[in-house]
Formats: sequence, C-alpha cells, structure tokens
Amino acid sequence: MAYALAGSVLMAITGATQSAGAIVPPDVGSPIHVRARLISEVDHLRPGAPARIGVLLRIDPQWHVYWDGLNDSGAPVRVRLSLPEGFKAGEMIWPAPRRHLDRSGFILDHVYEGEVTLIVPVTPPLDAVEGHVAHLKASVEWVACRDACFVGQADLSLDLPVSVSPFRPTGDSTHFERALRRVPKAMEAAPIPIQTAWADGRLRITVAGASGLSFYPSARGRPPSHPIEDCQSATDHLTIRFDPQAVGAVSGVVEVRGSAHGGSGVYRMRVEAPGAVSGIGSGKPDEKAGRPKAADNAGKPGDQ
Repeated sequence: MAYALAGSVLMAITGATQSAGAIVPPDVGSPIHVRARLISEVDHLRPGAPARIGVLLRIDPQWHVYWDGLNDSGAPVRVRLSLPEGFKAGEMIWPAPRRHLDRSGFILDHVYEGEVTLIVPVTPPLDAVEGHVAHLKASVEWVACRDACFVGQADLSLDLPVSVSPFRPTGDSTHFERALRRVPKAMEAAPIPIQTAWADGRLRITVAGASGLSFYPSARGRPPSHPIEDCQSATDHLTIRFDPQAVGAVSGVVEVRGSAHGGSGVYRMRVEAPGAVSGIGSGKPDEKAGRPKAADNAGKPGDQ
C-alpha cells in the first residue's frame, strides 16, 4: 500500500526481500545534468534502531534542483520510498537551500547546486532477523534547470544486512556529514538570539553582530510580498514586507552569516500574526522548513 505524504515523500510497504549481501549501486538516473544514488550512513541495519538512508543527487555545474519551499519556478525533488514489511520511515530531512535569482532578476528560487543528500531515518522492526538482507527502493523525480529545465527520474535500490553488531560508517558517511551541517536547527540553538518583531505590517529579523542574513520562506507560510528585495541582507537585520491581506504565520529558515559571536548557521523560524514579538524559541518550528516531528506509521517527510 502506498501513502501520499506531505513534503514530497511517499512510502510504500512491501513484502520483505532477501539477497546475498549489501550492495551499493552506481549512480543512475537521467543522463542530463543530475545523477542519483541511494546511500546509507552505516553498514547495516539493527532491529529497532533508526539508521539514516539518503538520496544523493550530484548536479552538474551551473544547474540546480529545487528545495521543498517557496519557489517561483520548478518543483521540489520527489521521493517514493519502498521498504520491507514492518520497516518505518521517519521524517525526511531537507538541508537548507541557497537563493537563486535568474538572469532577468525577477524569478527567485531556493535550490541545491553541486550535491545534496536528502535524508530519511529508517527503522527496522524489533523482530527483524539477524542475517537477513533488507531491500530498500526509492523512485526519485526532480526538475533540473539552468537556462532550460528538464524533468529527471531514477529508480534506486540498496541492500543492507540486518545485524545486532555495532554500526560502522560507510564510505558514504561524509555525504551525510555535509548534509547535516546544512540542516536547520531550532532557534533556541542559535548562539546569539534571533530577534523578531512586527511593525507596520513588516517583520524585522535581527541577529546582533551578523554580517548577513537570508530568509528562505516555507511554501506553506505567509509569503513575503517582495522576497527578492527583502529576504537577503548584508547587515545584521532583515525587514520583510507582506501583503496586508495575507494570513497565517511566517515560517521558513533563517541563515546567519559571519556572526562575530557564533559564526554561521541555519535555523527554523515561525512567527505568528502581526503584533507578536518573539526571540529565540518563539512559536513552534515550521512544518516544512526542516521540522522535528515524530514519525508515524506512514513515514512523513521532514526533519529530525
């Protein structure tokens, strides 16, 4: 049975499959601009213990694929994950994107360039049998753009043995390390408070001592009315305008650059209706901007 889930991830539960041993297939996918591979951070799966599985996308220079947030063009990467019976998928983990303004200066997207690993924790059942091999599959779709755009697709697979022995990192673990450095943290984790305040229908975000800030809006939050002009700054503050008729909370990811007190970082942000004043820990994290949320039986995508 397949489940359609928020965050562009689908999971299907299939019958258990066995094979001779762990297999890491070569990069596959569209010959145009993106290559995809299903990878694991560790060398096996342990009954009842979550392990990180990732869809690694290698993207040609000057090309990009799309984050699961607010974009003017292009659709986010979509993943359909198929697991053995009894296995559960957790929240999908989306690293923070980069802003991409097209040559016209009028189209703003939030994208991945070069390489990205989209991570899903996978947990075998407690009764998974030692020595059995789990066959994991993922069908991945993306839109890759430069001056033109192409839709790409790849059917990926990965076999991992089940064992109660200690985890050991695989040769792909460095891809997870790079991705996790870009995963947004809670605002409480910021070394310098991320201050937010409303005035005259505008949201001001301030991080004292920062050399620059960016805001990457969620696709499901209140959209900025002038994101090209307002959502990036070479100072320690942003002032973001919104349509007076818009409703709902402002949600997304704030990237802090060059803070003298704590360096750079990316953080989840959610700010409620105008009139609220908040600092670190204000509001709950956005459900689409790398959120921490418990996995359910259907394996919804998101953050850890």
